[in-house]
Amino acid sequence: MSDRLEFPDGVVRVTPLVGVPDSQSISLSTLLDAQHLLSALLTSFIINTDWLLSHIQPHTPLTLIANQAQSTSSLHQNISWCKPEFVVPNMQIMHTKLMFLVYPRHVRFVVLTGNLVEEEWTVVQNSVFIQDFPLDYTRVFSANEFSTSLALSLHDLSVPYSVVARLNHVDFTRARARIVTTVPTGGKRVHMNMESYGMLRLAHVVDQFSTQKAEEWEPDARLYCIGSSLGKLDTNWLRDFYMCAHGWDPQSLALNARASIVPENMIDIAVAFPTHSDVATNVYGKPAMQYVMAKQNVYENPKFPKSCMFRVQP
Repeated sequence: MSDRLEFPDGVVRVTPLVGVPDSQSISLSTLLDAQHLLSALLTSFIINTDWLLSHIQPHTPLTLIANQAQSTSSLHQNISWCKPEFVVPNMQIMHTKLMFLVYPRHVRFVVLTGNLVEEEWTVVQNSVFIQDFPLDYTRVFSANEFSTSLALSLHDLSVPYSVVARLNHVDFTRARARIVTTVPTGGKRVHMNMESYGMLRLAHVVDQFSTQKAEEWEPDARLYCIGSSLGKLDTNWLRDFYMCAHGWDPQSLALNARASIVPENMIDIAVAFPTHSDVATNVYGKPAMQYVMAKQNVYENPKFPKSCMFRVQP
């Protein structure tokens, strides 16, 4: 195995679709590089354990975190299941999708939009961010914004300290991304540091790169959002998201003040979603259909912002 990092500056790839050649796609087998993989931390909303383990050598130590695990039986004995802390077990979910892959001389950090199930790597296309970092157990590298955010994110997922401690030996100097996680499963740190999560964290990250002063702020970007499930959107939530995406923290303003700064006609967000016909006639049939979710009563609610919707072209 070469010491040269394959993705030293971070790249975005897509998962492959059966029968569709794409030079920008990357398969799970290629991503994991099981022949050289020493250990791995994998998190996902759903993990099909049997399918996942078919891509990993039996002796490789794994730490797995999932909201739902699908498994029959497996001969792989080197698995540690990590269960995040749930303050309200029947309400909260674990939705983080990331990989921390350890090799002899480097680690691979991966953020995914899809689950670790076969269909989301073959008939439903997802995005994958990948960056490789040098690993040297003889050195302890100084922490930076990226490594600190990653360590706190793993802590929120109740990842064992033995795994988190490896970050000390990774050189994250060339980290290109900023980590924004959803509100985690629980713990005192959540309630004391809500600005560290979700939209408020997004506002902080964007503000670091913004050249506009708060008193001069003007909306100047169109946001494109795409996903396989559609929730209860409304104008107020979209406005807050739009402001955060410009580096503004809306929580200090009353709703009417927010509406004055960003009227409804200035909320420039395009939410892409396939039509019922597109889903019903897709070439992959039911295996792909099961991962596209939208409730009719949600869409038909008078408060649902239909004007922001646009069709995903198949």
